[in-house]
Amino acid sequence: MYMSLPSLALLRADVTPTIDRVVHKALAKEPAGRFQTASAFISAFAEAITAAKQEAKATSSDRQAKILANLPRDISEAQRVFMSYKPVIKVKPVATYKVDLAHIMRLVGIVFLLLLLIGTTSFAVRAMMTQMLAGKTGGSIGVQTSIVTGINSSKFDQLSNRTNWPLSSTFFYDTPQNRYHILNKSAQNVALAFYTDHQFSNFRLSITLQEIHSSTNGADYYGVVFRSAADQTHYYLFEVSREMGGQFAFWLYDGQWKSIATGPAPMLQADPGKSNTLTIVADRNTFTFQINGLQVHAPITDTSKTPLTTGQIGLYVEDEGAEVAFWHLFVDSLS
Repeated sequence: MYMSLPSLALLRADVTPTIDRVVHKALAKEPAGRFQTASAFISAFAEAITAAKQEAKATSSDRQAKILANLPRDISEAQRVFMSYKPVIKVKPVATYKVDLAHIMRLVGIVFLLLLLIGTTSFAVRAMMTQMLAGKTGGSIGVQTSIVTGINSSKFDQLSNRTNWPLSSTFFYDTPQNRYHILNKSAQNVALAFYTDHQFSNFRLSITLQEIHSSTNGADYYGVVFRSAADQTHYYLFEVSREMGGQFAFWLYDGQWKSIATGPAPMLQADPGKSNTLTIVADRNTFTFQINGLQVHAPITDTSKTPLTTGQIGLYVEDEGAEVAFWHLFVDSLS
């Protein structure tokens, strides 16, 4: 049975959509859909790497200027300052590339040698790459399952399903509390863990979290990503920050950041070591948020032309040096 090759962005966050498309074309099922010559592949791959390198050179000042230019005019100056420090990134920024044509040619030669050995189909190469991806990520990559409507999943802590959360030195469980920790050691990248093999549409979610260590810059943004595409090209983000006595922000990322709502959250226990419970109700394109049982804003409607309808859930910590523990993740589907 033919299965589509998974997106390489599932394995490496620095794989851009252009690089992904070039690799997928090289491994297309039908020979007519592939590059017809090795030189065409080399040229397309080199151009994709160069484009990624240029994208990575965007300065932080340029990114902040874009955010400020797109902020609503009716927000307060304090909110404007708060939002201007939100880095414009996909979940993880693109790394800086060094274009090594000799290395590219060696890689291209290996791929095309495999294609020539296979002949009229690239199924075996695709199967091999799928197995390699699964081996490096610690699990299979396949069609994601959806939450079953009507199941009372609030009795099941989704964080107890350890096989579907990434585990490493920076993504780990503690004992005996059995809480899931995310530690961000990067000055450029967001530390984000996705609940793989699960998609959610309309739901009520609650999770308890606690900041264990503060970041080096004291900004301390962390929260929940939901309705995310597997390749992270679009998603919603609800985040909290201990700045100015507690703040919240609700974002839509769809190629660029769009602020849907932001404001004070005085009910947030802002000091490190204090736990908070976040509640998210996603009902079609209307969203309600609570912190410690208190609603932080009137129900919010995403009025964009294409509101997100389903996708993965993720937990994230944005700032270098920050560590947050998460536990009691309960999700109920809405009928």
